Amino acid sequence: MSRLDRRFAGYCFDLDGTLYLGDTLLPGAAEVVQSIRDGGARVVFVTNKPLFTAADYAAKLTDLGIPASAADLVTALDSTILYMARHHAGATVLPVAEPLVSDVLKENGFRVTTDPAAADVVLASFDRTFDYAKLEAAYRAIKLHGAVLIGTNPDQYCPTPEGGLPDCAAMLAAIEACTGARAEAVLGKPSRYMADSALARLGVPASDAVLVGDRLATDITMAKNAGMSAVIAVATGAYALSFGALSVTAGLSVLETCALSLLMFTGASQFAFIGVVGAGGNAWAGAATAALLGSRNALYGVRLSSLLDLRRWRLPVSAHFVIDETTAMAIAREAPADSRYAFWATAIALFCLWNLGTLIGALATHALPDPKVLGLDAAPPAAFLALLAPRLRAREPRAVALAAGLIALVALPFVPTGVPLLIVAAAVLLYGIRPR
Repeated sequence: MSRLDRRFAGYCFDLDGTLYLGDTLLPGAAEVVQSIRDGGARVVFVTNKPLFTAADYAAKLTDLGIPASAADLVTALDSTILYMARHHAGATVLPVAEPLVSDVLKENGFRVTTDPAAADVVLASFDRTFDYAKLEAAYRAIKLHGAVLIGTNPDQYCPTPEGGLPDCAAMLAAIEACTGARAEAVLGKPSRYMADSALARLGVPASDAVLVGDRLATDITMAKNAGMSAVIAVATGAYALSFGALSVTAGLSVLETCALSLLMFTGASQFAFIGVVGAGGNAWAGAATAALLGSRNALYGVRLSSLLDLRRWRLPVSAHFVIDETTAMAIAREAPADSRYAFWATAIALFCLWNLGTLIGALATHALPDPKVLGLDAAPPAAFLALLAPRLRAREPRAVALAAGLIALVALPFVPTGVPLLIVAAAVLLYGIRPR
């Protein structure tokens, strides 16, 4: 990857779900961060997960291929300490949290207690040891002795490869339910205290900083409230450039290429269609392949229909925007209003970027017919392999992928273009539904 132009003086990157998932670095993450650093910009990493120290996160990033030091990390505990120092200096705190939170409080001059009668503040956090005894202590401190409630972060769940873990919001909800109290403050992203901590670490004004994250409710909201720029969907536009180029190369006109993006708006199916047509297959084989890949959107639609609770004209319009990304953003929210906001915000951003990228890619290739000159012909297989690689760590997925490749190779000389993919998909489906 070539060095990026210096667009901002400071960059904030979310960790879980943006740079890595679990212990797996996401494709291209290390190269992007290094390119930004090579351009002379400052980079910090922000996380709402208060389970590890800044040094722990720095070591993890370094091991994954992104060199970092503790000074490069801003955690939810940084914003919590900033808030506590301003509003509850010298307070005695009863933590509903894991031991690290108590250690950080003590290091910053706060007294820590397990006695509800002595507590001025109950601090709730992401706590994998949360139990009834902790809930009862928090109840007594707040209900009987007047302590205030504060949360380290608002996250409902923490993303993991296994599907996620209950986060701080779950502990806060339990305490609020039994005490009738509301948290005085919930720190971490998107609070202003988290933004202030990150900007102080960057040493740049908000107008010259950008936050890159994966959640509208925390990452993008924090950036907006603090006056920072935000990035959540730029990669979609870049990927669309490749589709526009390859579609024109496959024999479609610029108008036909743009019509596919406007009317289909599902990247995998569009790439499948032009892949079949470009290899000499007929339109019916291309359409069948595209329909097979797009069938998952029908299942998404069933789930989103009840979640979004849309009526009248909004229902058929929303169906056009049901794809992987909009579904993921919508189901990650608890309140229906938040789900609808996340769905439409993601849909509009992606739709605009996808169609703009398609148009630019198609026009560029129309002027320069050979996409290999631009390197765009390599983008779809490279992106596919990058997405596939992290899922092939276990023996069974590797065996299934190898068998699928062999089936396609055997079938290729004997059936029309595009049909090997259908055969492979049917074989994998039969394997997936077999009795176990």
